[in-house]
Amino acid sequence: MDNRIHEIINKGKGEAFLEFLFQSISEERRQRFQSISSNRTRHITVAIENIYQSHNASAVLRSCDCFGIQDVHIIEGSNQFNPNDEIALGAEKWLDIYKYNGDNPLDICYSELRQKGYLIAATTPHFDAIPVNNLPIDRPLALVFGTEKDGLTEEAVNKSDIRVALPMYGFTESFNISVSVALFLQKTIDKSIENNSLRYLSEEERHALLIQWCLKSIRNSENLFSVFENTENA
Repeated sequence: MDNRIHEIINKGKGEAFLEFLFQSISEERRQRFQSISSNRTRHITVAIENIYQSHNASAVLRSCDCFGIQDVHIIEGSNQFNPNDEIALGAEKWLDIYKYNGDNPLDICYSELRQKGYLIAATTPHFDAIPVNNLPIDRPLALVFGTEKDGLTEEAVNKSDIRVALPMYGFTESFNISVSVALFLQKTIDKSIENNSLRYLSEEERHALLIQWCLKSIRNSENLFSVFENTENA
């Protein structure tokens, strides 16, 4: 997120800046932004490791957006993350995507997730995985997914806090990653809502997100920061 948005929020001007931006978008879009943002959450997040097929990467982003997941963490490793816009349908525009590459991207990602209080759940049909229905949902949860062919690396599984699996009733041992993400999200979100444990964005987080979405929807939005400041100082 743009540091200038954080500065405006920290100055207590987030709501005023948001109202200023709303003047530049349609009423229909304003209402849609407000409605969707009210269902956004960071209580559950998704991390994907080494995904290399662009259509699957794009479908994952689309599923996250559809289920109201705001943050997606990309552990690039040996494969660069390249979503396909035709499949993602612009989902990446509305998400906060964090990429980890270079040396030890897995460790950096896991460390940042733990600092934010997440329980890291490695999705895998192997090892001693618990059924997804038994997954604890009383604290922030990070669901970690692997590549289409091989799943998560052994390191990603071993360094996780818990291992979790979807029930399987056929001969094949795993779903396509985009299907797996959608199924895990549906089950964990539904369970969290039923148990009244799903936390949505705070008012401050919503304001920051709405500002971000408005800026992405307005042409030449770079100038609006200075225009707003001049208006406030007039």
